[in-house]
Amino acid sequence: MSHDHAGTDDAPPFDASLLNDNVRRFWKLTAAFGVEDDPRRFYLDELVSDRYALLHGLLILRDELQLAGDRAKYGDVASCGANFNIPSVMTTVAKTNCGDRVHQGEATSLYRSYVASRFATLSESGEYKLENFSPIGGGCDDGPVLASVTVHHNEDQQLLRRLYTGNRQSCCFSGFDIQTHVGRFDGNGLEDMPIYGVTAESVYRKERAACGAIIACLSHAPGVATSRIKTQLTAVHADNFRLLAEALASDAPIAGSGLWTPCGIRSVEVVAAVVLALRGMHVVADALCTQTAHSPREVSHLTASVTVNVAARESPIIYVGRQTVHGGVIESQGFGEDVAKYGGYMKALPSGRRVLVLTYDGLEGTAFQKEVVRGGAKAEAATEQPKGHVVAAQPSPKVPKEGHTDPVAET
Repeated sequence: MSHDHAGTDDAPPFDASLLNDNVRRFWKLTAAFGVEDDPRRFYLDELVSDRYALLHGLLILRDELQLAGDRAKYGDVASCGANFNIPSVMTTVAKTNCGDRVHQGEATSLYRSYVASRFATLSESGEYKLENFSPIGGGCDDGPVLASVTVHHNEDQQLLRRLYTGNRQSCCFSGFDIQTHVGRFDGNGLEDMPIYGVTAESVYRKERAACGAIIACLSHAPGVATSRIKTQLTAVHADNFRLLAEALASDAPIAGSGLWTPCGIRSVEVVAAVVLALRGMHVVADALCTQTAHSPREVSHLTASVTVNVAARESPIIYVGRQTVHGGVIESQGFGEDVAKYGGYMKALPSGRRVLVLTYDGLEGTAFQKEVVRGGAKAEAATEQPKGHVVAAQPSPKVPKEGHTDPVAET
């Protein structure tokens, strides 16, 4: 699925200095991964702040009325048209999650209020126009298609010509937020140990499985959706499915497995959802480079996260990965996909509530490094990064660094 920019050949050469500076600005921001977190903090401190850093100094074009420029054709509405001589960026966002109705209320509306309201295209009536897909189990069932439609729907040739000839620094932005979900059941309240993999849709209902599709897959249930989930879980590490399925079927912690916390809480359903979200993020990023012919005037920001469905309160979110795609380079930070390297513990908050903190290969929170996942000599020049460049993340002021002690086990 090629991304045709032939209609913009008459545009002046792209001045990449501002966009390159913004990508560097972005990667100076720290991120806290693997913590069951307040969704409002996640959306503002992690996702929204990152995207504004990428778009710093650019006029954000996302209202359809900003594109009206012909007074003879559109009348007074043409006065809403943007000044394309200013360095500008066209933005759009795409979001995925499982279609399970358990998180189609507050969890969805929070995303629209905090993220879509700032970066999604606005229709003439002021509605948010975002690409919103719900594959069974969440994640992404077709990375090339998601990448292609998100980019193509935002950029038609007539619009690109106006944008790119207006200013040499103008560009396009696409955001991809790949989510899965997992249930959490708190039983009778703060004193009970939470159970992951089940939730109740309300306090008036009995708990049930979530995500049902992921659990069905790990329980060897046949089907097109479960087959797709299994394929994605094992795409990088073939042993993942066996480790997850054995842990799900076990009535007690398995010696040497990191899929239980020290206090005995099973996290297998959480880890499966994490790996599925990460796989979706990586597939979309790769498709942006190989399928949509991502141009030097385009930058994409991708995130992977897991919604934790809890009855009667806002659903927490576990942030597990972020990437940028620019100039043919994919830069990535966060958790990996090897189930054998996962661990975790429960952390007690001042409120008394316990939250899950995941670890990967001994790393947690802000300790993950940025890595160049894909890129060549030409792409490296575009982003001014040497090949194989790895930058260690610095401790973040957003979330205090915690040790590996398990407060629940100590109480």
